[in-house]
Amino acid sequence: MLLDKYSQRVSLRYIQGLPFKIADDRTFKDLYGYKENKNFKFGEASLNGIISDIKYTGSLMYSENVSFPYLQMDEIKSVVYNSSISYHDYKLYFNYTDHLMNNNLRISNMFMETDAKNLTVGFVSDFAEVYYRNWNAQNKMNMINGTMPITNHMLPDINLYSANLFKKLDLYGFDLSGKIGFSYFNIEDKGVVDFYKPIHSGANNNRVFPLIGISLSKSEQLGNTLSLNGMIDFASEAPEAEALFINVKRMMGKPYWSGNPNLSQPFRSTLRTNLTLSNISLDLYGSYILNYVYLTSVQVGMQKYQTYGNVNALILGFNLQFNYKFASSKISYTYGENRSNNQPLIEILPLHVSNSINFPRIYGIGFSIKHTYENAQKRTDKTLLEYSSGAWNRIDFGMTYNTNGFSISMDAENILNHNYSKHLSYVRDPFASGMRVIEPGLSYRINFRYNY
Repeated sequence: MLLDKYSQRVSLRYIQGLPFKIADDRTFKDLYGYKENKNFKFGEASLNGIISDIKYTGSLMYSENVSFPYLQMDEIKSVVYNSSISYHDYKLYFNYTDHLMNNNLRISNMFMETDAKNLTVGFVSDFAEVYYRNWNAQNKMNMINGTMPITNHMLPDINLYSANLFKKLDLYGFDLSGKIGFSYFNIEDKGVVDFYKPIHSGANNNRVFPLIGISLSKSEQLGNTLSLNGMIDFASEAPEAEALFINVKRMMGKPYWSGNPNLSQPFRSTLRTNLTLSNISLDLYGSYILNYVYLTSVQVGMQKYQTYGNVNALILGFNLQFNYKFASSKISYTYGENRSNNQPLIEILPLHVSNSINFPRIYGIGFSIKHTYENAQKRTDKTLLEYSSGAWNRIDFGMTYNTNGFSISMDAENILNHNYSKHLSYVRDPFASGMRVIEPGLSYRINFRYNY
């Protein structure tokens, strides 16, 4: 539901349902070891508006029993609060997330649970940003009979204080942008530092990283239908908090998961260009990253660890788009290579193609058809147990009808009811399931809307 009047907007949304079925009608219970196909719930309420020179936003999101088959745990409950208030170019913002995950929805001989909280408070203007962020996550696991208990302060009350200044100006027809600042990390639970020291000697409970960025761009109109844009960018950002300080002891001989407080700071140089000619647009980009944060395996005595290190990385890619009257196409491809060992980078999307046709409206009715193709991905990092994936195709169909402020739309996805999985169908973290998740079979969605 959406109400919008006098520059004030209220929206409410609620969803309840069962996890999807795949093309051959199998459910999450059949595929991924769930006890049952548990109903999930999702609700969202938001309020935003403008009063004179002041803009404000506020929202609350709540979810319950959301299944994550690509992980070993599911979202039992999550609450997210967001708010902001702005005056001209000055904005204060706030976010708080309370997130509980466990494996109670599944058949298992062990119990796992993570209770995570995240707080962000910040201020941003047209020349500066200052913010504070805190991560705190407690993890526990044990056998169902209560034996072999393990507790982890997985994200050990991590504080991040960050501030930066930025400026954009015109330099002889070029757009020059720059940023300078710092990020300071520290952890309140200093006792966990001993967890890192067997593989990262000299580990400490705090780090400081300078933030530096500079970019130079230029746009040229080379005729009525031809334009050329180019940008060169140099930036150095801090590693992610999880890569620095996560710590998880695991059961049954599985590698411990460890952050690396000694990580070097990544430095990225990027070249990007865009050529637009009438109905065709081509983006080309390339980045070389020194000290790219990357997964690595280490063993000390009999204990194995999965942790993070630094490598040099090369990422190249393109996006090609075509739009003409009722037809459109998009092709994208990314090439990633670990230049430290000349092996493929992990978790890189393969060639992706989408084609759409939107037929002319007849008596207010419009039809569309879309074809999506993802190529096989053979360039994988097998040292990190990343496996190749196969190619897949999907065809979707849509219909819309508009009259006198009333509109109805219907979308049918995967109309040929194929079983397929995307290359990045599971995430790689301490609790990844290691199995590919099959996408939904034939799915329908119907929307009604009335504007008054």
